[in-house]
Amino acid sequence: MGRQRRYKSGLLQRRPLSAYKRLNHSYRRRNPTFAFLNFFAHFYFDHRLEQHPYNTGLVLPDFLRNFLPGSRVRVEQLAPAQGDSEVQALWEGCLMHLERDRRFHGSAYFKEADAALKDLFRREGLGKTVPRTWLAAHLLVELMLDRVLMKQSPALLDAFYHSLRNTPPTATTRFLEDAQLDAGTFLQRLERFNSVAYLYHYPDDGAMTYSLMRIYMQARVTPEWTLTQQEAVRTLLPEAEAIVTERISL
Repeated sequence: MGRQRRYKSGLLQRRPLSAYKRLNHSYRRRNPTFAFLNFFAHFYFDHRLEQHPYNTGLVLPDFLRNFLPGSRVRVEQLAPAQGDSEVQALWEGCLMHLERDRRFHGSAYFKEADAALKDLFRREGLGKTVPRTWLAAHLLVELMLDRVLMKQSPALLDAFYHSLRNTPPTATTRFLEDAQLDAGTFLQRLERFNSVAYLYHYPDDGAMTYSLMRIYMQARVTPEWTLTQQEAVRTLLPEAEAIVTERISL
């Protein structure tokens, strides 16, 4: 069964969280600091048809933070040398990522959805179970945006992975080595990201809960959630998705 067909069929619904631990165990062991956020939205809004280095650049700033933690690189300051069109395209994608983030977090959409999720969590008493619900609201605006966009345009998720897999590793290596970054480690983790293809599981509430928990753990806000905490979050996800969906303008 193809990945897109499996995604659309609903076979991923209501898995226990342990299923996502098993699915991603080897990946977490290799790269325990990784957090899944809204990679797909950057591609959805700003990708260019078959321009793979540029499209990879659209998510490269987040990949750098996750694949090479502690690198502290400011991609907007790299300014690659003229004459290398692939590296130039990667850099231009990075610049678009930064501009999109700036617009998104300053937008009325983000502020309204964030406020609505905070209100939902307050009304439902989520703060009694999960700390820092303001953080959960902020993160879920981004996670749910990816989910909504995937459901509306599932073929674009295939295109997203297609661009990542078809960006020449040599171009990525030149870009990273110019910035004095560890290209070998980055490419290994990128290959694993592509192999696991976890974003196909975003439409499932269990996967969404797991992703949110992992971010909390990596930020050292909480240890692994209890079953009570997991279920408290999972039961609110359908309404959270509705909040994000009704406020988005596509």
